[in-house]
Amino acid sequence: MDFNSAFKTINELLIEKRPDTFNYSWIRKYAPNVYRFIQKNVRSEIGSIDWGRGLKPIIAYSMDDTLFSGKILRS
Repeated sequence: MDFNSAFKTINELLIEKRPDTFNYSWIRKYAPNVYRFIQKNVRSEIGSIDWGRGLKPIIAYSMDDTLFSGKILRS
């Protein structure tokens, strides 16, 4: 998996599911392969998962290129 396929997967799921909220728990439930990709490849300087950096491009892509209009929340 790479970022483009992660974006595509999330994009397709957002169109299909149209969630009211979207956060890392939602990704873990509906796209565990994307969750594992972000968990492994998007790390902060101190070694923790950088969800802000990992979700920003996905959120921007999804908001621009889909009908998704739900609230974006961080858990």
